[in-house]
Amino acid sequence: MLKILLAEGNVQLRKLIKALVETRGDFVVCGEANDGVEAITKTVKLKPDVVILDFAMTGLNGLQVGTQLSNTYPDLPIILHTFHAFNEMISEAKKAGIREVVSKGEHGNVLLEAIDRCAKQINSTMQSTPTISPRQNDHSREPSVE
Repeated sequence: MLKILLAEGNVQLRKLIKALVETRGDFVVCGEANDGVEAITKTVKLKPDVVILDFAMTGLNGLQVGTQLSNTYPDLPIILHTFHAFNEMISEAKKAGIREVVSKGEHGNVLLEAIDRCAKQINSTMQSTPTISPRQNDHSREPSVE
């Protein structure tokens, strides 16, 4: 079962995305976040397999959260789900360690396909690394929520 953390600022859209994701029997939303700080906190606590981030969250935006998470958990697949999926955003997302950028204007299957690609990356990585863990075992390296 692939555990997914869903960080989306719009409650109604978050419910729709969760329902879509969970139509797949092998995906489960293990946690939800309303803003960037909560996304970091819940990622540290829940240790999801994949994180889906809204770009336009309060506090910290998706790029900021993605940067902090990828610096601490370099093997954690992160998907940016945004209305701003243009070339500059995709470039910035890749620099932030985000693996996939999916436009909210796309059909829901596009998001599911991005999750599938992340799952395949996890499966290939698991042969050499059994779990996603912080870069150092020192908990002081966990992402800050400044």
